[in-house]
Amino acid sequence: MRIGQNPSKIKGSPAYKPARVGVATLTYVPALEGYFREALDVIDVHLGSLRSSLDQDCDLHVFDNGSCPEVVAYLEEQWRAGLIDWLSLSHHNLGKNGALNWIFAAMPNEFIAYSDSDVFYRKGWLEESLKIFDSFKKAGMVSAQPVFFDFLRGQGTTARRISEAGNGLKVINVKPRQDIVEEYCDGINASEDLRQQFREQELQVAINELTGGRAVTSATDMQFMLRKEVARGLVPMPIAGALTAKDAIEIPRGIEDLGYWILSTEEPLVWHMGNSIAGQHITEIDQLKDGSLPIRSAKPSPEKETGFKRKFKSLLGASIRRSPYIARTFERIYGGLFSLLYEEQDSPESQDELPQ
Repeated sequence: MRIGQNPSKIKGSPAYKPARVGVATLTYVPALEGYFREALDVIDVHLGSLRSSLDQDCDLHVFDNGSCPEVVAYLEEQWRAGLIDWLSLSHHNLGKNGALNWIFAAMPNEFIAYSDSDVFYRKGWLEESLKIFDSFKKAGMVSAQPVFFDFLRGQGTTARRISEAGNGLKVINVKPRQDIVEEYCDGINASEDLRQQFREQELQVAINELTGGRAVTSATDMQFMLRKEVARGLVPMPIAGALTAKDAIEIPRGIEDLGYWILSTEEPLVWHMGNSIAGQHITEIDQLKDGSLPIRSAKPSPEKETGFKRKFKSLLGASIRRSPYIARTFERIYGGLFSLLYEEQDSPESQDELPQ
């Protein structure tokens, strides 16, 4: 039986009013070993850069896709400190699209921004993304980094649709700065051949002559923004596996199927850290650490190796690469161990996966 009345009904407790923009990130760290040994530091820098980049109130939603206890404890600590607004914890890895189905269906904000948990945010990413939405009324997906390839593998229609739209809209080719190209290639761990291809490539840039707005006519699932109604229109997305090329194209393809455009900024206002925070951007990370944000303790560089150890690894690696048979054997062993240790179910990925 009920005794008395619920105080919330008597006092009329107000419900939380969401911010205009909600930012979501997805974490998955099965163990702090091997590929994931720096993951906790990467996530910490990621969240710190996000908070540092914002000049307006935004809600933060973190969806954890079955991480190890150490990562869950860190996220719970951040939530208790009020640094995360909504924290979703799953015992199971639902796959990236499975988690995005929850995020897109649940977040109540007018705009929903998403990024993987290894993305570094720079100031201005949000403002410039919103400018693109204002300048291009059919913008459905906006990334804050210029994208150098057609995510839909030649099937994208955004550039053509903008060219045919009229009303002051046109598409031109623009040669990007080399520092933008190199940073993009670092983020996808591009081979030298692919780097050279991107160095020679021009970007297709949409221009709205009435508003002065400009945007690259592609986007990436690594980081992007959607309007809430567009996000709702995408779900439920199919799930082929935990992280596959087939799943990656569901968002941009779904956006264009709904009649919207996929776009990105000309300037790189986010960048992809990957699984290590060492490298050419360490100064930018150090500047973040020197600020007032509660960053944990990002490692400035990998552990130094002795000359003998470094030479031994170099010789061993060269020996393996000289024999395609041995190289394939090691690749199969690594793939088998990774699947055994970290994957809950078999999820073979496409051999020609798009850059992430």
